[in-house]
Amino acid sequence: MMITNNAKMAVGLKLKLASLPRTRCTKCGSVKSYTNPMAKCFECKKKFCFDDINCLQFKKGMKQTDELRDVCDACKDKYSYQHFSYYR
Repeated sequence: MMITNNAKMAVGLKLKLASLPRTRCTKCGSVKSYTNPMAKCFECKKKFCFDDINCLQFKKGMKQTDELRDVCDACKDKYSYQHFSYYR
């Protein structure tokens, strides 16, 4: 597939894309953009910006091969997650 510089998007497609709601952070309400990405909480599935989510979390009972999870503050306390820190 080849794309040229003067390719135009159809008007109907532009309207359809414009009508889609923009993702917002559940905690602070900031809008998703390329400079402000969103992460989904593993437990409650709500979306948060990276300032409001806890990354690299694990809990008791997880296998060593399980991926570390992103969880919100409420789920961190509710499911007793801990921050993974690697020290040599």
